[in-house]
Amino acid sequence: MYGCVCRDCSKVNAVMSNGIPFRAIRLSIGYSQADFADAILLSERSIKRIEAGSQNPGRRTVVLLRALLRRPEVADQMKRVAFESPFPSDSR
Repeated sequence: MYGCVCRDCSKVNAVMSNGIPFRAIRLSIGYSQADFADAILLSERSIKRIEAGSQNPGRRTVVLLRALLRRPEVADQMKRVAFESPFPSDSR
C-alpha cells in the first residue's frame, strides 16, 4: 500500500495498488519528472525514487497528486491519452 489509507487518499491508493505505477500517471499527463515534482511539491529526486520503487509516496504526496488529477486541464489530458490509439492512423 502506498502511504496513507485515509478516505481522502483511497482513490489514488487504489489506482496505485492496482498496478498503475506512479510513472504511468506522470506520463499520462505529459509531465517531465521536474514538472511533476513542482506540481506536487516534491523534489525531482523523490519522484525518481518513487518511480524506481525505492520510496513510497507519503500522505501529503497522495493528497497533492489527487488534487492535481482533479484539475480540469490535467483530467482532459488524461482522457486524451487514454483514448489515443497506440497505432498510427491509416492514411491510405
